[in-house]
Amino acid sequence: MKEIEWFRVILDEAHVIKNFAAQQTKAVIALKAERRWVVTGTPIQNNSFDLFALMAFLKFQPFSIKSYWQSLVQRPLDQGSKSGLSRLQALLGAISLRRTKETQNDSVLRNYSTVLCIILRLRQICNDVSLCPLDIKSILPSDTLEDVSKNPELLKKLASLVKDGDDFDCPVCLCPPIKTVITCCAHLFCQSCILKTLKHLNARCPMCRHPLSKSDLFLAPESQSTLEDDLKSVSSNRPISSKVSTLLKLLFLSKKQDPSTKSVVFSQFRKMLVLLEEPLKVAGFNILRLDGSMTMKKRADVIREFARTDPDAPNVLLASLKAAGVGINLTAASRVYLFDPWWNPGAEEQAMDRVHRIGQQREVRVVRLVVKGSIEERIMELQEKKRRLASGAFGKKGAKEQNQMRVEDLCILMNL
Repeated sequence: MKEIEWFRVILDEAHVIKNFAAQQTKAVIALKAERRWVVTGTPIQNNSFDLFALMAFLKFQPFSIKSYWQSLVQRPLDQGSKSGLSRLQALLGAISLRRTKETQNDSVLRNYSTVLCIILRLRQICNDVSLCPLDIKSILPSDTLEDVSKNPELLKKLASLVKDGDDFDCPVCLCPPIKTVITCCAHLFCQSCILKTLKHLNARCPMCRHPLSKSDLFLAPESQSTLEDDLKSVSSNRPISSKVSTLLKLLFLSKKQDPSTKSVVFSQFRKMLVLLEEPLKVAGFNILRLDGSMTMKKRADVIREFARTDPDAPNVLLASLKAAGVGINLTAASRVYLFDPWWNPGAEEQAMDRVHRIGQQREVRVVRLVVKGSIEERIMELQEKKRRLASGAFGKKGAKEQNQMRVEDLCILMNL
């Protein structure tokens, strides 16, 4: 492909190349083309630097040159300067065509989004590890690296806990890690990826820029657990958590209002999907599961099965946020339940748009299950800040959204 001189290259789901250092990003940038387009519903997922990879692909000079991007856009934004935001708005206004659901009122039915606050003590959520926000450093036995390196079971546990979320990829190659390595600064990478990084002089962690050497890397033993093992480990007498109980009530209410309604339950944790299977089956729901462990053929079979309309057809799909977030059609459903919030609102919006999209014949209701007084409320706040950043970047001076954005919010977001 590198040798072909294309007339036009269109990069769909372009936000996937947000990591400028990733091999797949470098590969698409290297393609020869007279014209380049990028298509994405979430151009900014974490911060404004996500846009630089798109500029590099588009070859839009001088913004495709990293030093220019840093001096003209990124650094002013990091410093809280209005000039950075103004330049970003002018740039995007000149080269982008923005289409939102508000401009397609006749094509897409209205989307209702409800935030459910469940009054629950944090320790009750901790009964299910899948619902716990993970801080790797807080569960290390001490500050000494020797304690970690001499405890392979701890390393295995750390790796399995982090990798349990289907959204976890190696930050370098953006793929599920192979031969997982844990650094002294508590970040996970593929062994081959981080070793390539260490070949550079004064090597640093790609995530936090902490100095790294080979002695700072610890290989986590590969976990042999399978989905069947996960199912066996779930006790049939296990008490139902408040979140699961609330989800069941919502599903029953939806079924009572319209027996033909289909629902999708999204979770970022694969094990959480496993934990949900038993109570939903006992409650009489016909369920399917879609997660990252399945082959593309298996995923296609699940989606086709879910689209059935006969009386015995499945009515609930348990889906991982990443596996069902891009490139599939779930318009057979009209109810979306986000069982646990994710830091990146773009990932959630991509998942919701699998249901709420052109071709949908029903009104779509989206319900977020959020525990009051927990880390999940903080995640929701960060999501809103990121949405405001994206709205401000694509807005125009004087727009209503721009009046609501504060420069200090941008500074806080850039430091995440």
